[in-house]
Amino acid sequence: MIEGKGQPGWRPTAKGMIMAYGLTATSKIASDKQLAFVRDLSTDRVDTGINGETIETIMNVLEGKIVTSSEASSAITDLLKQPKVIKDADKIVKSVAPGLLDGLPLSNYAVEIAGEGLVFLKIAEFKGTIYLRQLVGAPGDFKKIKPVGARRVMLAEAIKAVGPKIAAARYGAEFTVCGACNSPLTDELSRQRRIGPVCYDKF
Repeated sequence: MIEGKGQPGWRPTAKGMIMAYGLTATSKIASDKQLAFVRDLSTDRVDTGINGETIETIMNVLEGKIVTSSEASSAITDLLKQPKVIKDADKIVKSVAPGLLDGLPLSNYAVEIAGEGLVFLKIAEFKGTIYLRQLVGAPGDFKKIKPVGARRVMLAEAIKAVGPKIAAARYGAEFTVCGACNSPLTDELSRQRRIGPVCYDKF
């Protein structure tokens, strides 16, 4: 009997199996590194049953037996076919709502949100990635908050619902600056639009 087997948290090791079963050091059993990788993958993957396999069935095959190197390799291959668990709520939204910010110009926006009042937002780009932030404070001293999950979707959809040009103009009206880039507005037409002439052409 292998010492500790059946106890909570017990896991077989290559050395332990060699000693318990009288195997030689040349036996082609799974290494500790392989077994550790299998365990890590079993908690890092979504159980989708790809190719008729589930994480549970894969792990059950290995449970309570001497695991050979080829069996461990096969389990690793099967587990790698399963998608990764997505732990970041923002990544979940991006995976189910790709292109959420597509069609929205890089700009500042102001939208009415039920229960919150006027909410100020910014869509910008950094190294090719378009991102959305909520602005709290005042121009020049804004604190940028990253909305995630359902809130990110809700805020982006709020801009689309009112119209990006109107939402940008609303921002400009609140601060008497260009709603898109925060520049002071010096001509009457721009003041009426609440968006400067260069930024206006983006919408």
